[in-house]
Amino acid sequence: GQGAGHRNRGAALGFTAVRVEPAREAMAHANRSAPVLLLFGPPGSGKNFVGEFLATHIGFTFFDADAWLPEDLQASLARGEGFTQEQRDRYYAEVASRISEIASRLQGEARIVVAQAVIKNRHRRLLLDACPCVRLCWVRSTEEDRRRRLCAGNNLVNARLGAHMASEFEEPDHEHLTFSNSDRTDADTMRELLERLVSQLYD
Repeated sequence: GQGAGHRNRGAALGFTAVRVEPAREAMAHANRSAPVLLLFGPPGSGKNFVGEFLATHIGFTFFDADAWLPEDLQASLARGEGFTQEQRDRYYAEVASRISEIASRLQGEARIVVAQAVIKNRHRRLLLDACPCVRLCWVRSTEEDRRRRLCAGNNLVNARLGAHMASEFEEPDHEHLTFSNSDRTDADTMRELLERLVSQLYD
């Protein structure tokens, strides 16, 4: 996430769509009235900042999926190490389970946003398949902004590991929204642009 000292944020948004299988379209339509927004992107992109802004200013309920990391994955991060394939597979199965439970419990009562890096396409597709209510949003930032946020020390990932994870990040090959987050625009603009993003969830 972005440190509390970063008060000004700039943003722009867009939409990228690829072909969705008919069965997925039907499931997505059934859940469109109550989508779960999942923010993804490399460490330092500002996913938690965006999620917390949505909670504070636009009435969402925010969940940081890093809070669901098993102990062995937390230990890997503490050592400055990335995750193995087995760790990622196990973790994202847990994330899918948590999102499904939250959606079942809160849909109709709250608008939900979740933040997690999800650097691989296969795990984003796993979440889409397991949780048809999920709408993915790629939070984008410049390398300079990401590095500055990570160096501030307000993230589970240090700058070295963050750079490594960014190099492994796979640009999405699936349907997604895009939100570009920088450190250089005021909160009023941030709110306006996020409200426009949210409106796309309900199109």
